[in-house]
Amino acid sequence: MKTALTVIKADIGSIGGHLALSEALFGAVCMHVREKGEGRLLDHWIGYTGDDIAILMTHNHGVNDARIHRLAWDSFVEGTRVAKSQGLYGAGQDLLKDAFSGNVHGTGPAAVEMEIEERAGADAADDRARIHRHQRDARGAGCSLRRQGVTFAPEDV
Repeated sequence: MKTALTVIKADIGSIGGHLALSEALFGAVCMHVREKGEGRLLDHWIGYTGDDIAILMTHNHGVNDARIHRLAWDSFVEGTRVAKSQGLYGAGQDLLKDAFSGNVHGTGPAAVEMEIEERAGADAADDRARIHRHQRDARGAGCSLRRQGVTFAPEDV
């Protein structure tokens, strides 16, 4: 069975220009993906660089799946709601035409996708453990790696 990898990123607001996300904005996106992605996603990871938040998802729905893209869009909308309530800079700028950011807007969220044949058995378990170690060390890794209901804790690696 093929596994699809989908990464969708957007700039939906930040503290002090293009510096960083607020904890509440990051948390809102994380919670939305966690709650609404249940049963749709195999794994997910959410991270950010400066004011760009990215959602990495693995699933079995193929590339360009409207439900997966809608999950990311709705998560960004939820984050934008928080950004607006906090008065953050450029709140929703990649989603809303009227969100001033001080520069010319892009064309909205960016996405990249591909399908792969996932390796089975011990190799896949080793891969997941390696990913977990990377996540644990990465800044902004607020959502845990999930794989078919298994959550890895640091002592498991």
